[in-house]
Amino acid sequence: MAGLPCLALIAPSRRLAVRRQRIPRPSPSLDLNPFSRSHLLRTQNRRRQTLSRTGKVRTLPNQRRNRIPPLATTRPRRNRRPTRQSRTHQMRQQVRVRLSEAEMRVACHAGVERRLRAIRLDRRPNQPERKYHEQNWFQSDISGAIAEFAVSKLFGLEWEDLTEDKNGFDVLSYQVRSTENPDTTLKVRRRDNPDHNFIFAKVRDNRVLVEGWITGREVIEYNDEIFPDCFTIKNYRLYPITDLPEFPQLLPDGVEMFKPPVKRLGTIG
Repeated sequence: MAGLPCLALIAPSRRLAVRRQRIPRPSPSLDLNPFSRSHLLRTQNRRRQTLSRTGKVRTLPNQRRNRIPPLATTRPRRNRRPTRQSRTHQMRQQVRVRLSEAEMRVACHAGVERRLRAIRLDRRPNQPERKYHEQNWFQSDISGAIAEFAVSKLFGLEWEDLTEDKNGFDVLSYQVRSTENPDTTLKVRRRDNPDHNFIFAKVRDNRVLVEGWITGREVIEYNDEIFPDCFTIKNYRLYPITDLPEFPQLLPDGVEMFKPPVKRLGTIG
């Protein structure tokens, strides 16, 4: 009975001794080739150091030797400079103009009258090699009148259809080019005056999206010829419509700054 306390004291020490034993683990086999992925990740983890609150340099727990965090190459970098597309998207501001039913009626009637005037004067098409049904005569004249009406409304002007519109200005000292195709771009022909400023707009029902403006010379010098003597330029190269001196400080009724929706990827639910 006298030896029992001694055994009680020895047993915990044995337990502690067992706990203190470290099980040897095989070190991970890393390829130390300077061009291998393992070597690059180890180098990156050694360089990732953070200043603590005391001002001393300490190493994060995930930067220990032979410990590579998962997905280290897919982590987004902080303070990354924006790409060219994001910078131009931030600078170029789009404007959307909504026309009322009465305004649409005036613009559509003017487009029909413009088409009838072209038939009476026997004007030749811009692309003679294309077939008649591919020219979209009435569609182009009506959508062009709607776009011109929208730009005039944006500038706070009363729009009127010009009778002499051959190679002339549409609104003030600007030529307005329009389309109903959301994926198309501005087109300038060689016979157009390169010193004129062109405003590009996209028409959808009674809504007109003003993309921006640019000079005809810049479009031709961009040298992206899609048809004979017809040049185009990407939309992100257009200047914002807000840079024009005629742009109002207070937007009229039916005019708003447009922000395109952000495309989001679907989630697995």
